[in-house]
Amino acid sequence: MGAQWIHGEQDNVVNELAIAHKLACDPAAHFSSIIFARSTGKLVEPKLASIMHQVQQKMLEPIKSGTKSFKNCGEFFVDL
Repeated sequence: MGAQWIHGEQDNVVNELAIAHKLACDPAAHFSSIIFARSTGKLVEPKLASIMHQVQQKMLEPIKSGTKSFKNCGEFFVDL
C-alpha cells in the first residue's frame, strides 16, 4: 500500500518531493471520505474520527496562525 500520510510540511524533503510530483493533497479537504483503522485493523467509528479531527484542528490553530511552528506531528504532541 505505501505511505498514507506525510507528517510535517516545513523542511520535509518527502513533502517537497510529493508536491513536485503532484502526489500530495490537503487531507482536510478529503476528510469525509477517509476511513480510519486502528493498528489491529478494527475500523474507527466515523463519529469518533470526526471528534478526533475537531480536536486536531483546534490544536493546530496556533500553528496556522503563525504563533507556533513544528517540523512533525510528534514534536507538536510532545509539547502538549
